[in-house]
Amino acid sequence: MPIRVLIVDDDPSFRKTAGELLRARGLAVAGEAADHREALAAVRDLHPDGVLVDVHLTDVDGFEVAG
Repeated sequence: MPIRVLIVDDDPSFRKTAGELLRARGLAVAGEAADHREALAAVRDLHPDGVLVDVHLTDVDGFEVAG
C-alpha cells in the first residue's frame, strides 16, 4: 500500500504539480487543501500518512497548520 500524502497549498497549479510528482514516485495523494481550515478537516477525515504544507499560506502560517 503506497504512502498517502495530503497536499496543502493555496496555489492550485502547485497542488497539481506536487500531486503529479508524488504519484510519479509511487506515493498516493490522499487529498488536497487550499487553506488551513480545509487542511485540518482533511487530516481529520482522511488520516493521511504525511502532509506536504506550504509554509506561506495566505490565511495562516504553514508552521501553525503543521503543529
